[in-house]
Amino acid sequence: MATSERRTAGDADSLREARPKKGFLKRISPQSRWYWARQMLENPWAVGSMLFILLLIVTAIIWPFLSDNYPFRLNPVDRLQEPSRDFLMGTDQFGRDVLLRGVFGVRVSLSVGLAVMALSGLMGAMIGLLAGYYPRLDTPVMRVMDGIMAFPPILLAIAVMASLGPSTGNVIFTLGLVYTPIVSRLVRGSTLSVKNQLYVEAAQSIGVRDFGIMFRHIFPNTLSPLIVQCTFIIALAIIAESSLSFLGAGVPPETPTWGRMLRDGHQVITRAWWMITVPGVLLFMTVLGLNLIGDSLRDAIDPRSRQR
Repeated sequence: MATSERRTAGDADSLREARPKKGFLKRISPQSRWYWARQMLENPWAVGSMLFILLLIVTAIIWPFLSDNYPFRLNPVDRLQEPSRDFLMGTDQFGRDVLLRGVFGVRVSLSVGLAVMALSGLMGAMIGLLAGYYPRLDTPVMRVMDGIMAFPPILLAIAVMASLGPSTGNVIFTLGLVYTPIVSRLVRGSTLSVKNQLYVEAAQSIGVRDFGIMFRHIFPNTLSPLIVQCTFIIALAIIAESSLSFLGAGVPPETPTWGRMLRDGHQVITRAWWMITVPGVLLFMTVLGLNLIGDSLRDAIDPRSRQR
């Protein structure tokens, strides 16, 4: 009897050892609040995009200290040099390292994109909350937002920049103003759907102030679509900043940006193809990576994905 019990216990131990152990991600169930992170990490496109953006940031920080060249240094002797060991992607018409300037442009583009995202997200969230919660403010405020959205974004940005002048701060303010209506309409729609919930009515019945209800009960429930929209705004802001710099209405000309490099390179494209290759590829890959991250984040946050 004891032998059979030991044999049964041994068989159970062997089966337990043979059973495959669940990985770290598989332990996160669909009911967990971190299930969206599991879906993001299981998406190879999202992981690849995040690694590429991280690589760009690290390279932009480290590369200028490792290179002997300088993105602002003029050296007419080396103008329009083809890619070589000294200059991996050649030089421009002033003898500046094209690859180094392209990597330095990552700082400008990503900093402008993040600042525009923060500014438009903050202003749009405030306007959307107020317009969605107070019916009296809804019509006049949203008509103003519709009026701003009636203009093409790039034309409106050029008009504002023409009056303010070229500078990085003015670019951030202008693009933040241009993309604020997109965020405000999104937050307003989420606010209208949330403010009629029972827990909001319960908070009103016990005397909670309006601002407490908006920021403690309504705003947290609008974060999911807001975060997804902010990832797309970063990509839109990078494209808009490059367009403004290409047209000469963006940051100052001495600042290395992808748009300015494309503007300089298109004039000598038949002689120096590398001058537009570096900023063009970096711009394309960065915007593509941000869009893939936004799409993956939208699918991960979507509650319907938990039922798949």
